Amino acid sequence: MQRMLQQHLDEQQQQQQQEEEEHEETAAAAATGNDQEAKQEEASQTAEVQKPAAQEVQVMAIPKFANACTHCPKSFKKPSDLVRHIRIHTGEKPFSCEVCGRAFTVKSTLDSHMKTHSAGKPCVAEHSL
Repeated sequence: MQRMLQQHLDEQQQQQQQEEEEHEETAAAAATGNDQEAKQEEASQTAEVQKPAAQEVQVMAIPKFANACTHCPKSFKKPSDLVRHIRIHTGEKPFSCEVCGRAFTVKSTLDSHMKTHSAGKPCVAEHSL
């Protein structure tokens, strides 16, 4: 166990020394008037250092139910609920009012909307015309 620890510490020290040497080389290149080359070298070193930090580990959520959405982590007991939910992502509105043309994602919402026409009330969409 101690050997492994010591080996890890040695590797870290070697990496630090290499980074310091590279930094000194960059500084020396800048001092000799080769600024553009030094900037490119420093930028590439910075990018290399930042690459591992930019990588994120994505944790896949295990769906609670069999009907899982392909766009987000939600899942549903009934397939019909999944179909309704997917319309949120796609923007599909297959149920439209024959009177005013307003469209809805769920038929029951259209049915409720139709009552506004039969009660003699103007539809919100009609006011905007």
